[in-house]
Amino acid sequence: MAAINDSRVSFDGNGTPIITEDKSKKRNYNVTCKYNRKLMRLRLEIEEWMDGELRVIFDCEEGEDYDIEVDIDDVLLLEEAERFSFLKELLRNASKPTDDFIKELLERIKSL
Repeated sequence: MAAINDSRVSFDGNGTPIITEDKSKKRNYNVTCKYNRKLMRLRLEIEEWMDGELRVIFDCEEGEDYDIEVDIDDVLLLEEAERFSFLKELLRNASKPTDDFIKELLERIKSL
């Protein structure tokens, strides 16, 4: 069993290893980012609504999943005029009409 060592190895400019003893105990690093909570919550609500609607459109049974993935970021990157046709093509294999879903989704993502 290997012993835990608090030494650090680095190299000088000539490639010679330099071993230094780390006197301090393990440092705690926390990485945090500030997110707009309201925007994140809105995005989550849209994704949950979209999941439920896609299950209906694709006529999924309980425990079954649909075969497509609608990425909101991909839709937002498109020009507004292209969004409807992009989603229409993506949902072409749906078993139910998709126009109302697409219109509602486009309306909801305007706030993002």
